[in-house]
Amino acid sequence: MAFSCFSSFSLANNLNIGVYIWSNCFKKLKSSEITNFIETKDIERIELSYKPYSEEQSVRDWTKKITDRGKEVEIILSEPSYIFPEKWPEVRNRLIDIFESGHNVHFDIEPHILPDFKENKVKYLELFLNLLQKTNFIAKQYKKKLSVAISISHYKSVINEIFNNSDLVVFMAYGFKNVKRINRIIDSHEKEKVAIALRAKDFENEKELLEYIHEINNLTSIRIFIIQNLRQWKELR
Repeated sequence: MAFSCFSSFSLANNLNIGVYIWSNCFKKLKSSEITNFIETKDIERIELSYKPYSEEQSVRDWTKKITDRGKEVEIILSEPSYIFPEKWPEVRNRLIDIFESGHNVHFDIEPHILPDFKENKVKYLELFLNLLQKTNFIAKQYKKKLSVAISISHYKSVINEIFNNSDLVVFMAYGFKNVKRINRIIDSHEKEKVAIALRAKDFENEKELLEYIHEINNLTSIRIFIIQNLRQWKELR
């Protein structure tokens, strides 16, 4: 049995830990190193970038192997321009490719990073919701799930619609360490549909990261945590 990095925590069995894996991870690390890290840390879910998954057969083969080990793999779509209607045929094709291959989808679309988001916030959020609705409809046709990553501050006005059109909402709690603030943000939402994404490089070492996860879990009862990203986490002392 793999040694769990959460073995010192009494709530370890209640946690579901995930990690983001981006394209450069497969360029910098051998697939065996990635697998070993996932097993050693008892990582249950993998958010995997679409690009290597779609372009490299070796990554598709690795994904099948890690799925066969009982890990949940979600394929990330992460292009902000996907909110625009003219992009829908491309998005739809990618969604069908992912769902037909047996995986769920993770939206890391983040329209708030578009350069003119401030001036067009209302319009862009409406487009974002429209994309979620269409994607959620296709996901349900394939009996698959859609998770959505959002920043803490940009989506308050449409948060209920985001919850209604996704299976899991991942709050990106990057750049700050305030458990009470996180609790205030998620307190009125269904906890089973909430996950917290943390950025490994925001922490001095792995012990600090894991203690923070434990602290959030204690206060909020949130179970799902997703670490950004595997290479950063691996580099922590």
